[in-house]
Parts: sequence; C-alpha cells; structure tokens
Amino acid sequence: YSPMGRCGKTSFALALALHYSRTDSCIFISFDSYSPLFGLNDGISTSSKTIDDLLYYFTGSPEVFDSKLLSVVRKIQLLDFVSPSERSCYIGEMSSAEQIQFLQRLRNVCQYDFIVVDMGAISPVYPLLQLCDKIYLPYIENDAYSEIMLSKFTTSLCSLDYDKTMSFQKIAPPVIDFCSHNSDYIYALTTGEMSHFISLLEDISTSV
Repeated sequence: YSPMGRCGKTSFALALALHYSRTDSCIFISFDSYSPLFGLNDGISTSSKTIDDLLYYFTGSPEVFDSKLLSVVRKIQLLDFVSPSERSCYIGEMSSAEQIQFLQRLRNVCQYDFIVVDMGAISPVYPLLQLCDKIYLPYIENDAYSEIMLSKFTTSLCSLDYDKTMSFQKIAPPVIDFCSHNSDYIYALTTGEMSHFISLLEDISTSV
C-alpha cells in the first residue's frame, strides 16, 4: 500500500509475488481501479475473468467461492494471478466489513503460502491493512511531495485505534517502465535492478 501514486507500488507488488512463486505457492490480487495489469498474462492462460467475477462468487457460499477460484486464476510463470478489473473495481463499493470478509475468505479457503495484495486506493484502507502480516510502503526517494505524503499517512495512524504490532516497511523500489509487451514487462520485474532489490529486501526481512 502507498498513499501516493506513480511510486512503483504495483510493479513492486507483482515482482514480489513472482519472487515468492519461485519456491512457494503464491497468488497475486490487485484492488486497483483501471489497472494497467488488466489482461496481463503469460500468453498461455485463456481465462477472461477478473477480480469482479471473484467478488461475485464471494457473494455465494464459501464452497462456491472455493470451487470457482481456479476458474478466475491466470498463470504468470509459476504465479497464480487474478486479473484486476477492466473498470472501477467493485471492491471499492463494498463496505469495510465486506472487504475484510473477502480477504479472510481468500486466506481461509486457499492453500497458498503467500497472498500478495496490491491495495490500490481503497478507502478506508486501515481495516484491510490490519489483516496483513507485512505491509510495504513504497515512496519516491528524494522527492519532497512523496516524503510529506508518507509522513502524513504514518502520522494519521497515531490518531486511529489500530493494531500497534502491524509491520510497516518503507521502501523506494526501482522504477520499471510498463511495456505493452507482457514478456518484456515480466522480464524487467524478474531480472536486473528489481530482482536485486527484492532479493536484498527479503534477505533483510528473514534476518530480522
């Protein structure tokens, strides 16, 4: 999650999920509206379903949700990928309680080692963040506006009744230009500067 845009949040989240999927089962899901990742896949997946379909299945029983999940999932390399909405994501129209129930059901019915969520501009975001084991806060390094936004966000936490054990980590990921060619974009996320950044980040996380 990040309170600001154009800070590499989505690219970092997808790169992190791809990193996890190399050795563990992982699913990536985005709550972003009008996401550039809509339709992104490895060229093999045929499912045209998106997170909106998954949200529809969520309105049914847990058994329906569980049985329909794989019909929504696409594959990007070894990663299970739920395509974001083509339009404004319906999750923004759900109440905080419904959003929480959705993520809890995803966590409860799925046998994934990691669930990576690109939070987007969901509001209010604090209840959802409290479900997370780890929260990365991307920002733009050496940018005054970015620093102010991040400072205001962290200050706002002090005025809310939130779980003080929540794990936040401020990061400045490398900038990856989104390319219309899926393979070029995925290659940029899994090699070079981004791959090195995530490897160092994970080494630090596991050593703490």
